[in-house]
Amino acid sequence: MRSRSRGGREEPFSSVVRRGERLLSFRNGGVVLRDMKSYAHLKPGQKGTLRLVEKYGTSLVCVRYRYDEKRGIKLKTVELVVEERPCRSSSRYRDNDLVAVGVRYTEKALREALRAAGGRWCPEERLWRVVYGAIRSNSELVERIVRE
Repeated sequence: MRSRSRGGREEPFSSVVRRGERLLSFRNGGVVLRDMKSYAHLKPGQKGTLRLVEKYGTSLVCVRYRYDEKRGIKLKTVELVVEERPCRSSSRYRDNDLVAVGVRYTEKALREALRAAGGRWCPEERLWRVVYGAIRSNSELVERIVRE
């Protein structure tokens, strides 16, 4: 059994998460979620979640109803948002992805930068097509990528 040191004495973990498997165990009952079958997965506002929406509000992500065949019991579990904070979004493009970039005709310096990066003008779309890795370091061009 895994344990942790607390105040000089060893104490078993109340919950354990192992790599590659979903596992939740309690000291008293030994509840293991991976052995249970989930027979309903409900979003907030659906029938069967209304009281929980009143209780948890916008923090409620979903409600799952599970059945433990070994012990013959049903469980209702909730998934909650416990922390929300801003983060810097990572690039959603790989270096070899072809991206569309919108640059006006009057912006000659940006058009030249696209040509130097190997970009091609697509007259049907009126956009430049260029490999993302070639413009990744140019923030002005990256900001002009057209989301498709």
